[in-house]
Order: sequence, then C-alpha cells, then structure tokens
Amino acid sequence: MSALRVAVLTNMPTYYQVDLFNAIAANCPQLALRVYYLRKLTPGRQWTVQPNFAHDHVFVRERALSRHFYLSPGLTRELRAFRPDLTVVGQYAGVGMQWTMYRSRLAGAAWVYWSERPGMEWAELPVIRWERMRRLLRWFALLPVRRWPREIWGIGPFACEFYSKISRRPVRNLSYFCDLGRYLSIPRTAPPERPRVLYLGKFVERKGIDQLCQALDALYAKGARFPMDFAGDGPLRPLVTDLAAKYPDLVTYHGFKEIAELPALLGSADALVCPSRYDGWGMTVPEGMASGLAVVASNRTASAVELIRDGENGYTIEPTAEALERRLGALAGDPATCARIGARARESVLPYDARAGAARFAEYALECAKPRS
Repeated sequence: MSALRVAVLTNMPTYYQVDLFNAIAANCPQLALRVYYLRKLTPGRQWTVQPNFAHDHVFVRERALSRHFYLSPGLTRELRAFRPDLTVVGQYAGVGMQWTMYRSRLAGAAWVYWSERPGMEWAELPVIRWERMRRLLRWFALLPVRRWPREIWGIGPFACEFYSKISRRPVRNLSYFCDLGRYLSIPRTAPPERPRVLYLGKFVERKGIDQLCQALDALYAKGARFPMDFAGDGPLRPLVTDLAAKYPDLVTYHGFKEIAELPALLGSADALVCPSRYDGWGMTVPEGMASGLAVVASNRTASAVELIRDGENGYTIEPTAEALERRLGALAGDPATCARIGARARESVLPYDARAGAARFAEYALECAKPRS
C-alpha cells in the first residue's frame, strides 16, 4: 500500500512545527509529507536562527505587497506537481491559503483546516485597526472553513470551542507539539531556599508583562526576596529594565534568547510564570513543564487550560496583577512545593512531545483521507 501524500501549507517555519514535521518524516512511513512554507519570517517574530529541517519542504516564492500582505506565486504549480491525497491548510488569512481552500473545493479534493482560534485578543500587530472592518473581513475569509473542509483540527481548547460554534464540520483537537527531549534531559536538583522564577517571552501587553512587573514590585516592596529572571524583548522592555535597576540583587534581564539557548535558562530556574492576557496556545507552558518547573500560567493561555491540573502539576490563575502577586508570593516561599509540582509536570507533559504528536497527526490524516460516501 502506497503512503498517503499529505501537503501542509503553513505560514512560516516555527521551530515547534518543524519539530513535528521532522518527527512525522522520521516515524510515520504511512505518510509522504511535504510542507509548503509561504514566508521565511513574519512581522513581530524575534528568532533569527532557522531550525534544522529534516523533512520534505518547499519555500514558496513570496511576493510582498506590504509588511503583512503577500502573494504566493507558484503555489498552485507546486501542489499540482505533488498531487496530494490530503491538503492541510494552516491559516485562513492569506491569499495562498484562501486560493487553496477554494481550489480544493472546486476540484473535489480532500482538505483539512488546522489552526488556532482566529481574532487574537490584545493583538500587538493589528493589520487593520478598525475592529468592525476586521470582523467583516474575517467573516468572509472563514467562509470556506465553515463549509467545506473534511475536518477542522483546532489548536487547543479555545480553537476547538470556536470552530465547533461556527461550523458543522467535525472538529478535533490537534495542538502544537515540539521536541521536548531537550527539556526533559535537564537535570533537576533540590531547589534553593528561595526558588528562582523565570519569565520567557515577548515584552508586550498581550503577554501580561506589565502586570507581572507590577506584582513583583509589590512583592519586593513587602519584603519578598526570591530571584526573578526575564528573557525576551519587546516594546515594554523599559518596565523590565526599570525593575532590574530598582532591585539589582533580585531581578536579572538576560535579553532575547534563541531556541538553542533556552534549555540552559530553563535549567537554572525553579518556576516559570506565563501571565498572558491571551495566548492561542503558549509553547512556553509545555516547555517549562518538561523542564521540571512549577508553571504558573493564566487561564487565558490555551496550553495551560489543556495541560495544567491546578495545584497538581502547575497553577492556573486569572490574568491580573493581584492573582500573580498571591500565587508567586506563596510559591516563592515554598521550595518543596516547587519541586513536587515540577516533577508531576514532567510526567504529565509527555503526550505533547513531537513524536507523540506525529502519531496523532498520522492517525487523523489517514482517517480523514478515507473516501466519503
């Protein structure tokens, strides 16, 4: 029996998607996978080092019309040459994505839509600033998603809930995965008397960095003395550097870190805080859990809602400065709990490794490609 030919259209090569596609190529001989990347990098991304590609892939030629709008000439020709049995479309907001969905419908070809929930809350880079216009354009752009895919694969609980409401097509949860081995191999020792807390991510309002700095300032003013590390960059960096200047013996700013530098940083911490006002997934949550850290994340972070059992393998909180102050204050004074929560987190996050994700992707693709009556 020949392998199922699967084409995946995705916006850009994020390291976690590359991890998944590499795992599919290495462990799923029942699939012949080819990934089409429509951009090399999108606005707002801070990574500069490309991941290691160990899967069949094509960088489709990009013709930029502006910073956010672009065409993908040659995409149709590439797909015709590959002749996929199943096409997986990873986004709705793009000319190439839209054309592929309509073309698949007209050709009677099997296709799947796989994405986060649309309409990011607290977006730091809105392409169209008028909210009513954004909603109208999004409604039209989602028409093919509502009507024609074989299935919709939602990335996390927020996406699955949204797509189940707008479409009658079958919806499955297929979240993001990554190679957790780089984090599971981090050795853990007994935590110090004052556990070290880490924030890792963009310094933008959506990520809750302002509320975290507010909570830390309040805790330190009341006498708390746990060390806090920040890694990342963004427009709200002055909040972090001002806090580091005010409490130089407690707060350390490490700057932006590439993916290869993260295991060392996570290995030096005991707890990870992810205070986002909204995150469609949030890869730092499973990475922190795999590193054996006690993760504190907001209940508006999809990965935290899906992975964390509050008080057992991590903590979920409301995305407010007050909730952050209470939880971090309690956790920073309890190193034994940090260690216990971190050990349980490591055990519970294994289903989100790229190899487990590859098996689930292959299962979904094979079932979805079966002839329908």
